[in-house]
Amino acid sequence: MDADTAEAEWVSYKEKISHSTDAQDSIRARLDFLMRDLLSSFPNLPLKDKQREFTHLQKMAIFRRDQQTCQVKIKCDGVRVVWDNWHCDHKDPWSKAGPTTVENGQVACPACNLSKGAQVPVA
Repeated sequence: MDADTAEAEWVSYKEKISHSTDAQDSIRARLDFLMRDLLSSFPNLPLKDKQREFTHLQKMAIFRRDQQTCQVKIKCDGVRVVWDNWHCDHKDPWSKAGPTTVENGQVACPACNLSKGAQVPVA
């Protein structure tokens, strides 16, 4: 972005933070400006996967791959779970840009998953 365009955007941003700051279009314009500025400053910043929930097919693949066994092992020693009573967990938490993929999924018993929260596993 050239200097004149950048300057014009900053002037527009200053106007949006000075007048009608609670108006929806003002809030949206400020958010859009800050996101553009942030993403241009950090072009390799990983974004959250838009899909948080695993699909049925992903869950089936994870369940079979992990042989119906809890992989988290915080509250158990790797108990065997049944289809109707398990959690499909992100190894790298979705809230910390972990993707919703089979590779990043794991079987977790409810007790372990609820204890884990958004912790990143220690390797």
